[in-house]
Amino acid sequence: MAAQLRFSLALGGGGARGLAHAGVLDVLDRAGLRPVAVAGTSMGALIGALYAAGIKPARMGETLDLLDLKGVVSVTAINLGPESVLTGDRFEARLRNVVPATFSDRRLPFSCVATDLVTGERVVMTDGDLPLALRASMSIPVMYEPVRREGRLLVDGGVVDPVPVEAARALGGDPVIAVDVSALLPVPTTAQEAGIARSRKPELTSDGTPTAIQVGTRTFDVASHWLSMAQLATAAVVITPDVGGYSIADFLDNPAIIAEGVAAAGLQMPAIQRALAESTRSPLSRWLRTVFSGS
Repeated sequence: MAAQLRFSLALGGGGARGLAHAGVLDVLDRAGLRPVAVAGTSMGALIGALYAAGIKPARMGETLDLLDLKGVVSVTAINLGPESVLTGDRFEARLRNVVPATFSDRRLPFSCVATDLVTGERVVMTDGDLPLALRASMSIPVMYEPVRREGRLLVDGGVVDPVPVEAARALGGDPVIAVDVSALLPVPTTAQEAGIARSRKPELTSDGTPTAIQVGTRTFDVASHWLSMAQLATAAVVITPDVGGYSIADFLDNPAIIAEGVAAAGLQMPAIQRALAESTRSPLSRWLRTVFSGS
């Protein structure tokens, strides 16, 4: 029965928190539930591209290690130019070693979202150079330089579309299962909590005052969280891994973050099964069920 159930998958952005997508995909895969299409933003775009290329979720950790996301300095370089602090050239080069060269080489319909910095438009990419598209979708403004692709100047898709439910629906139809990893980070309220935060996030200054980069990324987190609400309301099921305690740069916590994705998907499996079963009913049967059961 599971093989006949169709759904599209929307994977949201969130930096290192997006590693939870690999855990979600692993649970779905082991349950025999495979999406007919995947759309992703930022880190969700990277995980979605790996999945669409045929990489099994259980092995994504190994593939991500090839990108060396844990060693952020090794995959970026100081830019100090007018557009950004960092350049993503090294990261793009590593992407070309792990993902197909073009969208046409993937095994599953896939799209990723970026933002046109000039027009402010949402740009859904479905063809052409795949590694360059992923780099664009993941280019956090100010931190990374914008990407020039097909006449556009592109930055992170999370600016306009943190969880691309509409893009997933356009690619594969309803129902859409969304994975939201944009949970707001908890703000330390006691000296003890602040101390714990400092021990986990060495980029904090010694007195607990956020750095300029932290202010920027926290602002991005807040905007993404609220911006995603409207689209998430249209998804059949929303999976929300408990990753609010991780920053977008916590790549040293890969196994723990992936485990949060596994846990969240497991908890939502009954809701997923109900939504997929409901989608197989005719419009008339769904209407009658709503009228007579109130559900």
